[in-house]
Amino acid sequence: MEIQTKQVNITQLFEENVVPHAQVKITDIRNQVIEIWNKEPIITQFPDVIGLIEPTDQITLTVQNKRIIIANQQIIELIARSNDKFIRLVVDCNKIINKPIKAFGFNYSFQLSLDKSEIKKFRSINQSLVNIKKLKINEDKYIGNGLNICYMDGRQRIQLIGMPMYSEDLKQVLSLDFQINVHFFVSILPKFRDLQDKFIKHHSKIVKKLREIYAF
Repeated sequence: MEIQTKQVNITQLFEENVVPHAQVKITDIRNQVIEIWNKEPIITQFPDVIGLIEPTDQITLTVQNKRIIIANQQIIELIARSNDKFIRLVVDCNKIINKPIKAFGFNYSFQLSLDKSEIKKFRSINQSLVNIKKLKINEDKYIGNGLNICYMDGRQRIQLIGMPMYSEDLKQVLSLDFQINVHFFVSILPKFRDLQDKFIKHHSKIVKKLREIYAF
């Protein structure tokens, strides 16, 4: 089973709508992106949303209502990405906006892909995660299922949502697309090094958790 990391983002949830303030501060955000990447970002502004794109590392920044979402859209291993620049932009934007937050979160997208030899084993493991008898589904009619579970890990709330991707005839699950959220109930964003360590460590923990759930 191959686990591929896709989009990742860090979302900051503020106590108030920060779009008006970000409209005023957009030049400061732009200058910070130029300082980090030494390239001019692409900026789009509307009354209720601001978008910014840094094409080198495929970084996007979205300000909407009470949220600032900074995402890395690259499809490469997390360790190979410019995580220091990514985290620096998150921290710098927090300082530029300078408004109190209610929470922040790490969001990771994964794809779990299977080869032909793993499909039957995976089907059995996947089926064990639901009670198909209680759902009144005959075993010979069962095709596949996803996963949606939420739990606490220390003070963090973690939610795993897995959506099955089927073969063309819809008779087999070939992969699962996962959206993972790690939610921190805090009022202050961690400093650069602490935030970077948490971001990378939680990614590793989630990959380990997925391998444990779907261990053959």
